[in-house]
Amino acid sequence: MTGSPGGRPGFSHGLVINQTLWNHSVGESIAESGMDKPAMASVFRMRHLPATISGVRSLGRGQADPIFHSRPLGEAIRFIVQTDGQYDLSAVAIFYGDRSTPPLGGREVKALWQEYGQRWMEL
Repeated sequence: MTGSPGGRPGFSHGLVINQTLWNHSVGESIAESGMDKPAMASVFRMRHLPATISGVRSLGRGQADPIFHSRPLGEAIRFIVQTDGQYDLSAVAIFYGDRSTPPLGGREVKALWQEYGQRWMEL
């Protein structure tokens, strides 16, 4: 199991997201992400908290990397899922909650989207 710099097991950073990874089954993605269903449910309940996206890089030569302002967590997760292939997401991280909350990496985002889908946008 990978760990974060803060020593919390189960959270990975800087993970490569590609079409093959997005096509795994829900069970595999949850196992790969290191998040169990209760942890995923906890994150889902926080879908309206402000979140910041970092680690997204432009694929085009000479193009500036995108700058993201704070947005709700659910919207940030949807954005990352929908932009797969348009940006380099190998170092993506979504920061939310207080400083002690580990950011979500690519695998966590994938697993959360497969579990809840468009429900991230519910009020």
